[in-house]
Amino acid sequence: MRMRLLVGLGNPGVRYRNTRHNAGFDVADIVAERFDSEFRKHAKYLVARAGSFLVAKPFTFMNLSGGAVASVMAAHRVKPENILVVCDDFALPLGKVRLRAGGSAGGHNGLKSVIETIGADFARLRVGVGPMPSGKDAADFVLEELSRRDADIKDSAVALAAEVAARFMEEPVGFAGTWTIPESQEK
Repeated sequence: MRMRLLVGLGNPGVRYRNTRHNAGFDVADIVAERFDSEFRKHAKYLVARAGSFLVAKPFTFMNLSGGAVASVMAAHRVKPENILVVCDDFALPLGKVRLRAGGSAGGHNGLKSVIETIGADFARLRVGVGPMPSGKDAADFVLEELSRRDADIKDSAVALAAEVAARFMEEPVGFAGTWTIPESQEK
């Protein structure tokens, strides 16, 4: 059986914990918890076994995620086509989740690093954290603390993304789409 890998992108450290940019880490945490799995620390990443697949969080900063992803791939003999990378996306509205079999980095530096390191042949699950206000610096926007309302919506979207990610990891064939949290949770 081929090993499958879910990678949640984010930044390590308390300062980044409740930011838009750590949506990938948040999804990875929920999926690992769902399978009663604990992360083990390696030099460049944290990894947990969740049922029949692995869940990893790069221990490097977002823009250097590719090296950590390559390390976990090598250690566990995972091919790019058996990877799902989960990240934030400020081009998607807050509360939306999108799964695609491939694509570009779409301006996301973490995805860019992964693509430059392992190629583009992996699935992407994007958690919407936008829209970014006009005139705002992208780095400032994704790293700022969220309002209570936005944090609640993000948490609901992360929970939805964790459900989508777990289902995809168990049965990836023909599974793609866009989901939105229920209207009642957005208000």
